[in-house]
Amino acid sequence: MAGERRGIRILRIAVSALPLALLVPRATGCTGRDAEIVQPASIDAGLLDTFVASDSTPDTSDESQPDADLDAGVSDAALSPVEFGVNPTIAAGDGGTGVEVTLAQIQTLGAGSRAGSFVVGYDALIDDSGGTDDAAFALLSATSATYAQHGASIALTLAIVDGEQDARPSALAASWTSGTATAAIEAVIDHAFASGGNSLAYLSFGYETDRFLAKASATDRAGFVALADHALDYARNHPKRPTALKVGVGFTLDALLGSGTSEQATLLGHSDLPFVSYLPLDPMFQAIEPHAAAQNLATLADASASQVVLLDVAYPSSQGAGSSPDQQRMFFDALLPTLSEHRDRFPFVAIEGLFDRDLASCTAESARYGAPSNSALLAALCSLGLMTNASTGDGGASEKPAWASVLAALSAFRSP
Repeated sequence: MAGERRGIRILRIAVSALPLALLVPRATGCTGRDAEIVQPASIDAGLLDTFVASDSTPDTSDESQPDADLDAGVSDAALSPVEFGVNPTIAAGDGGTGVEVTLAQIQTLGAGSRAGSFVVGYDALIDDSGGTDDAAFALLSATSATYAQHGASIALTLAIVDGEQDARPSALAASWTSGTATAAIEAVIDHAFASGGNSLAYLSFGYETDRFLAKASATDRAGFVALADHALDYARNHPKRPTALKVGVGFTLDALLGSGTSEQATLLGHSDLPFVSYLPLDPMFQAIEPHAAAQNLATLADASASQVVLLDVAYPSSQGAGSSPDQQRMFFDALLPTLSEHRDRFPFVAIEGLFDRDLASCTAESARYGAPSNSALLAALCSLGLMTNASTGDGGASEKPAWASVLAALSAFRSP
């Protein structure tokens, strides 16, 4: 709700911890990711006019040796590069200490991550007076420097809307298109470019915005589209824009496979690329069958002449969400060859995420789905990590079977 300042949601680090504190990805915040409700894939030709069908490279792989074929294909320098990584999520719902966040980033980057996706609520970037929050941009600068040192890229979402929620701060709640509103988004973009450096490769305005568009009034829909359009133009023509930066608006994968709204089509048309998040759950918050879930990405790739930025891709491991650790591994085993086959369509892929989250974080987040404390949803949200967290494991965090699959992909996609 506009005007309700929720604080630094993914930047939940005390200012006193700034020397060690780095950005925390979406899943560590108490108001984190919205579920991806995925039905059997169907392409709406009207919405995806720009995503026309294209010839894809024939699959000549030997399915009996998926890991070897993935490595062999990726090592061919003639193929399109994929920036592939794991988001350094940590267990603590409040973002943990600066040391914990730093260690998570070191662990993912050391394992070969070359991509990281970070979602920052607009209300975390603007203070109550309407000015930019220097502490938030200091964290962005620190994280960008770390990723640059490892030759990795960042996708940053400035969440003007965050799923169903209007994330504007109270100082900007009166109007989407006033001079004050446009000056504020320009100032945020100025600071993002000054802080992000050349590791900032992708910039999105809004996270899973189709959820907001489906619920908002006509006035708010039009206002958001106007502000996002202004932000896209301002960023695209900015003199300090990083050289290879692409800008766009974030949607769920389900939105790109469905009919969508006219506002959604307008925003997609104004974006350099679509920015997509993917958590394959059915309407009862049960995990979609792994191979069917991976096939949704292949369907999108086959229908698209445009590249697609995968901001975060996740799959639960909990029995309460109709899954298991082995089923989570099966999803990634099915996903990674799909990405390799369609690597020209997916230049940036961030897996969500390193550690499972704690119950307090998942409980706070569940309210954003309109299903507060739904047991299946909590089970899904608290089991997205590739490792358990120390509070749920016996003797500390432990690797899940999917971790080995993703490690192999980190190695394979690291070159070219």
